[in-house]
Amino acid sequence: MLRRFAYALIVLIAIPLQSAFGQSNAVDGAVSGYIHDPSGQAVHGAQVTLLNLGTNISIQAITDDQGYYRFPLVQVGTYQLTVTAPGFDTYVRKGIALNVGQMARVDATIKIGSVSQTVTVTAPGAMVETGNAVVGSVLAELPQFAR
Repeated sequence: MLRRFAYALIVLIAIPLQSAFGQSNAVDGAVSGYIHDPSGQAVHGAQVTLLNLGTNISIQAITDDQGYYRFPLVQVGTYQLTVTAPGFDTYVRKGIALNVGQMARVDATIKIGSVSQTVTVTAPGAMVETGNAVVGSVLAELPQFAR
């Protein structure tokens, strides 16, 4: 009889504790989705940035071969999702509200971008010596004076 009572007492205590500990981690959410081009093809290697508009903290992910990305364990708040990929326009979606325990799915279709050109100049600038006020120059050939 005492054994039965002890077993019932353990079960009655363990069940509420299990549910209390099980919900203690439910203070966040998740954001995931797929990135496609206008033809419906997956965009592999796109950089996806999730910015918390309240804290200004961002996290990043890269899409896989199916164009899938995932941000697990994201703090509750309002977010902005930005997608960038070479050859595509930048995609921005603002106002993504994430609640406790929510698994938000945010799919995006990104448009093909225009060709752009970047010019990088690597030549050194003119050297200016600020520590010495002497002006000098180098002569290629010294003049010859006749005596």
